[in-house]
Amino acid sequence: MEVPFTELKSFKQDVIKMDATLAETEMTNTSIVLAGAFTPALHHPQWYQSLGVLSGAELEEALSQIALSPFSTTFSWGTFTISCTPQQWAIITSSPDENERVIQITKRFLETGALSILAVGYNYISHVKTGKENILSAMDAGLALNRFGPDDASLQRCSLTLGRKSGIGFMTIKLEPSVTASSRIFVSVNIELKKEEIGARVADLGLFVEEQFATFEAAARREIGKIALLVEGW
Repeated sequence: MEVPFTELKSFKQDVIKMDATLAETEMTNTSIVLAGAFTPALHHPQWYQSLGVLSGAELEEALSQIALSPFSTTFSWGTFTISCTPQQWAIITSSPDENERVIQITKRFLETGALSILAVGYNYISHVKTGKENILSAMDAGLALNRFGPDDASLQRCSLTLGRKSGIGFMTIKLEPSVTASSRIFVSVNIELKKEEIGARVADLGLFVEEQFATFEAAARREIGKIALLVEGW
């Protein structure tokens, strides 16, 4: 089927706009989250150093920023935070330049074995610059149009949550005004893979997570570009 030139031209212009928007996107957090059964008491900074993923200086910093309870462990160093509860383990960085290390720490943890993993999630958070002076008013106007079906979205005042099955897992996208600037919109993209979707690769989950990370990030970036174009139309 041939695409009319006017539609093709419009599509190319949209791609250019999307690329320009992503170039101005402030990436603030990326994370990998594992759902399953964990022992929080095991997840002490000293254990991670024994795995070879924390240096002596990082261990010292992590020990000064640790919160322990019978049901959770959380500690931070540099741009990283690791947290663990009986149902969830997560590593977060506030620097996209550290994504490779997020992957390697996750991979090393998974290599310890004897883990009961039910799902893997990848989270990508950004604050997208828009052409709107007041994104709060723009979102009010945009959400009032109610363009999203009830099966796909949860609508609240100045907040939108979309959930749908994608080719790489279940994707949840949340939009709300950014706290960083009145012209920016907060966008959170979560891509989740259940154990049954991972299939036989659960046996080498660390390698699987490493292989999928770039795919997840590219998918998140595409969704952010789409959201940016949508917002400009509000």
